[in-house]
Order: sequence, then structure tokens, then C-alpha cells
Amino acid sequence: MKIIDISLPYKPEIISTFDFEGYQRIEGIAIRNNIAILSDQYIGLQILDITDPSRPHVIGSLESISWAYDTIIRNNIAYILTGQYLYSVDITNPSSPIIIGSVGKPGDGRNFTIVNDIAYIADYNSGLVSLPVPTEIQSLNVHNETTLSIDLPTPKADGTYILRVFDDNDNYDEVFIQVHPGIQQNLSIEPVENQTTNEDTPISLTFYTQNVETESDNLSITITASCQELIQTVSINSISRYTHTMTITPAENAFGSTEILITISDDVSKDSLSFTLEVLPVNDPPMFSSTTVPDIYEDYGEKIYHLGGLYLSRARQ
Repeated sequence: MKIIDISLPYKPEIISTFDFEGYQRIEGIAIRNNIAILSDQYIGLQILDITDPSRPHVIGSLESISWAYDTIIRNNIAYILTGQYLYSVDITNPSSPIIIGSVGKPGDGRNFTIVNDIAYIADYNSGLVSLPVPTEIQSLNVHNETTLSIDLPTPKADGTYILRVFDDNDNYDEVFIQVHPGIQQNLSIEPVENQTTNEDTPISLTFYTQNVETESDNLSITITASCQELIQTVSINSISRYTHTMTITPAENAFGSTEILITISDDVSKDSLSFTLEVLPVNDPPMFSSTTVPDIYEDYGEKIYHLGGLYLSRARQ
């Protein structure tokens, strides 16, 4: 392995040369920060510290991976392609790399790239081969010696997946999981019946959404009234991704009918639904602006008082 200074592209200069002991055939190299990972047909995976380019040195290795052709680093995982396997290796501690998964493949793989957790492999015998990269499942609950529960990551492609469960000695059992082509289901709102309330009386109701696949979906809910003068406020509370409540407060002393439009949307689809809200009038009793009570004395006879500030409610039908 040679490290070359290209600060002057027209005059590259070799800084250092590193030779491994014994016979080797380096096929691929990947670099992250000050770490270089080399894939070799005979000596497997070699990890070098290149902090000082003039003095590279080995800090970790995995000789159990043989006939390695290519390497890709994503975060703290190194994906190593061999002739018939794709390995995922945890390099969080570069001096102690750990194999956390592998998947077999037909043919003789030489180079590959990764797009959306799918590896596309240029194979010497089979042409283009695509398969999911091996992934370690972090969410795991062990209930007893024979039962555990896990949360599987959502596959990003249809096909057959292998789930392997390892013990401390790297023995494992496996099952096959078939992922069928997904059917896109658009968002929808369940029908809401027409509603009635009295003047100056808020009303609360529950409505339900469907086909909201995950809690992280970017779900937006808006509610509008066709007669905005009739409505003072509308508040929305999402109890879950399927269940929502709204509270509608009529404007003061307002009555009549209005169409209430519910609109839901996410990054994929949109739906809307309307219902009628009827606000019924209520006859308000006459009110004095003052609570002062006039004094009337015994045997004073008839006395006339003129009342001011008497407010009558509007005529109702």
C-alpha cells in the first residue's frame, strides 16, 4: 500500500509504503477519518491507522474474512464483499472489529455500491446481483430461555429476507421472511354525522383517520368553516394516529348553520370530508344594567319609576 501526497496534482509524491507480511493481494480500500480499511483475498480485513501518513500501522484485523474484494464504510459499519458473501462489520472500536451480520450470494462478487440499504453487486459470473445489506437489530426483549420479541426494521425492497438469532458462541438459528409488494393505501377520514349545538355552547366530537401507517408520518389536519362569522375557535387534539377530537366554540350570540371541512394530508396523499353544524338560537331573558332595587314605603300609594338600561334579546323565530 502506498500513500501519495497530491497537494500538487501535477507533481504527486509518495509519502510512505506499507507492506504486509506474507503473500497478499489487496483488492479494495475504504477510508473514514484517519482509518483505512483494506480488503485482501488472502489476509482478509486489515484496519490501518493513517493519522500520520508517513507511518501507517495496523490496529485491527479480521482474517476470518477471506477472498475480500471491496469495502464500503457507512457510519460505524464496514460492509465487506467477498466472492460469495456480504459481511457487515462493526468498527466502532477499530482495534476490535466485530462481524454483526452476513448474507450469502450466488456467483463471484467483485465490486458493489449501496443505495437505500440495498447492495448492488457487480458479479463475475452472475452480472448484477442485488440484495439487502445485513443489519443488526437493536430492539430486543428476551422474555425467557425460549422466547424473545424484536422490532424488525421496515424492508425497503420486496423479496425474501433471512432473520438469524445468534448465541454467545456465534451459533444461530434462522427463519425466512417473505416481503410482498406493498399496496399504497391513501389516507381517509371516516364519515362524521351532522352536528347540532345551542348558541354560545361549545361542542366536542371525535373523528377517525385510516391508513396512517406509522407514528412518524407527517400527518397534517386542518379544519375550516364555510361561515367563519359563526365560529369563534376550533381546537384539535390527536389522541393517536387514528383517533382525533375537535372542539368547536360558536361566536358569541351567533346562530345559524355552517359546513365544517376536515382536511388531512401527509407526504403521499390527501383526503377531506365535510359535515353540517347547526347552531340553534336561544332566547336570552331581559337584563338590567344595574341591580339597584328602588325603595318603596308602606302607604305611599302609587309611585312611578322610569327604568333605564333595560336590554332585550333579539327577536327569535
